[in-house]
Amino acid sequence: MKSLGALLLVAGSACPVEPTVKLDPAPGSVFEVKGNQKKALMRFDLSAIPAGTTIVKARLALTLTAVVSEPPLNPKRFAVTVEEARAANLVVKGPGEYAVDLTKLVRGKSAVAVSISGMEANPGATISRTALEIEYSFTAPQADAGGAVFQLRPGAIRLDGGKSALPDGGKAGLRYSWTIARPAWGSP
Repeated sequence: MKSLGALLLVAGSACPVEPTVKLDPAPGSVFEVKGNQKKALMRFDLSAIPAGTTIVKARLALTLTAVVSEPPLNPKRFAVTVEEARAANLVVKGPGEYAVDLTKLVRGKSAVAVSISGMEANPGATISRTALEIEYSFTAPQADAGGAVFQLRPGAIRLDGGKSALPDGGKAGLRYSWTIARPAWGSP
């Protein structure tokens, strides 16, 4: 059985350097992780992002201190989630600065809750500094290729970028191109 792998839709247009906002977590956020028993929880208000824009990039920047586990293991692994969706597994070798891409999980939201929990061996950490850095655009298109495409037999596949649009909802001038982001095993 062969599948074609994941396809990446890129809706293109030339974009100048985009504005960026740096958001601090809301008051009442929790900045300490103790395994699965105590999660760090940071809430971010996205109302500083102008209406009618497209989020081009969203990066959670973290500075971790007091990174520990019982029994002592290295590296430590933490699960990062936005609402209930898994964003990343963060592998931490010790105190330092780390970043997680949250772009797809914050688009279209007015606020987000980011949680961090230990994955095994009861890892813990204190988050001494965090920010959500968001780059947005008044002109960048929002690419939407629909769901995943799987095909068991050789043949043509129909790809449709018709759900893609500019921030104002228009489609005039959009160009579409697809690339194989992750070829399936056994694919040429």
